[in-house]
Amino acid sequence: MSEWRNRTTRLVRDGVKVSVMSYKDNFGNGWRTLFTVHAEDNPVISHIEKEWWDADSHHDKLVHVAELMGYRAFSEAINGKEKAPEAAANAPSTSTLCRLHAT
Repeated sequence: MSEWRNRTTRLVRDGVKVSVMSYKDNFGNGWRTLFTVHAEDNPVISHIEKEWWDADSHHDKLVHVAELMGYRAFSEAINGKEKAPEAAANAPSTSTLCRLHAT
């Protein structure tokens, strides 16, 4: 995957939506990745990485965690461009990617 400026993955389970968002820090100090649950209080977990590839990996891991909890991705946007819904639904999940890297 080539370097992106921002990436958003949205997932849903039983009507509860979560998002994993990664983007270049406004001050140029690194890359920020957020995991948020869209609920009344909108809890957010934030992480900063120094390098893009670390942020990309962290984003994939957070999506994988949500998938393990039963969430499914319904949207993937990179640099503001939405992937085709069928492409996002049929894309290998991070759990598949993790198994590929383990071999």
